[in-house]
Formats: sequence, C-alpha cells, structure tokens
Amino acid sequence: MERQSVEELEQIVDKLVQANTVFLTAVRSSYAVGYYLRYVGRMALPTLQLFPRHQNSALGDLNDAKEGNVLIAITVTRYSRETVEV
Repeated sequence: MERQSVEELEQIVDKLVQANTVFLTAVRSSYAVGYYLRYVGRMALPTLQLFPRHQNSALGDLNDAKEGNVLIAITVTRYSRETVEV
C-alpha cells in the first residue's frame, strides 16, 4: 500500500463502484483469501462474484463479462497457470 498514492486508490475504488459486475478470481492456495474477500466485499459491492464456480474453468465463467466489468485476480507465488491465463 505504501507504493499506492491516494489518487490511485481513489481511481481504483471509483472503477469498482461504477462497474456493472466485479469478477474476483482466486484458485489453489489463494482461494481462501479470495473467498474471504468475496464474503466481506459483497457488503460494499453487491456485484462482486467469485469464480471459478462449481469447478468450472475461470475462463468459462468470464464468458459473461461485458464492457464496464472489472476483474480482480488474487494469486501468490508460484502463480497458478489458470490465473495468469485469465
């Protein structure tokens, strides 16, 4: 967070609030963080959706994405190939 200016953070928040849908992806070792972020985040962003859902591929769930949507990808080192491909 020290590398982010207040202006950059405000731009990020604006994009998230204005988005029609906010997609959140987190797989393998980062899934628990993504699941928690979705749980807490839906209190402020009702449009927040965690995927992949039901063991689908993350790319399959993105078929519903449209212009004006935002994608948040959470990963940790060693990045999963699936997250990088999304």
